[in-house]
Amino acid sequence: MLQQIVRVMLMSGLGLITYGCSLTTQSTPPPQSSDSNASDSSASDSNTSGINAELKESNSASPVSDHHVSNVEHPPAQESQVLFSCMTTQNKWIEVHDAGSTIRYSFGPENQPEIVLNVSREQASTYQWAGVGRSIYYSVDIPNRDTLYHVFWSVDRLTEGQPVSAGVQVEINNEHVATVECADSDIVNNLIGVDLPPTIR
Repeated sequence: MLQQIVRVMLMSGLGLITYGCSLTTQSTPPPQSSDSNASDSSASDSNTSGINAELKESNSASPVSDHHVSNVEHPPAQESQVLFSCMTTQNKWIEVHDAGSTIRYSFGPENQPEIVLNVSREQASTYQWAGVGRSIYYSVDIPNRDTLYHVFWSVDRLTEGQPVSAGVQVEINNEHVATVECADSDIVNNLIGVDLPPTIR
């Protein structure tokens, strides 16, 4: 009788142990279903799409910036006055312009000058006829380092029918190296009374 009781107890204990192990095994969380994975994947794709959209938006050109660029106000270009202009016997143009704070000298074919020089008003100078003497003479000097461009206009007032003499004389290191004369026609001379320092020679 005692042996049967022990056997029953042992069998009952094994059942409890087995049952306990079964409970422990069942407590392990089951693998996620395919529906759950699909939901998480959809959420991830949504987040990625949102990030990509933000990056694309931040890298795109801003219409506000374009608006500002297109409406930038630039100061108007200062108009210049022609002080002297003529075509040379070699079909090139000699021009001197008063641009306010600067004096511009140019030489070369029309609209394609070979020399363009801008100097401050303080660097340029002028000779103004004093009202005496045989020749009426006006000039403007434009320096460029060791080179000087001496643009002149002159006429002999005592000789009737004497043509105007005008052009540019080029000096290097105070030595005369060339004279380019204007053709007789279409000489523009506005050198009279120009507000520049006097030429000292």
